Amino acid sequence: MSSVNTAIQLITREQAEQKTLGLAAGA
Repeated sequence: MSSVNTAIQLITREQAEQKTLGLAAGA
């Protein structure tokens, strides 16, 4: 169960970083 939470956190953080990069590229 712990590993699943870790995976979710990593995916969420990765998506957040991609969104930030996308905004930076758009700006």
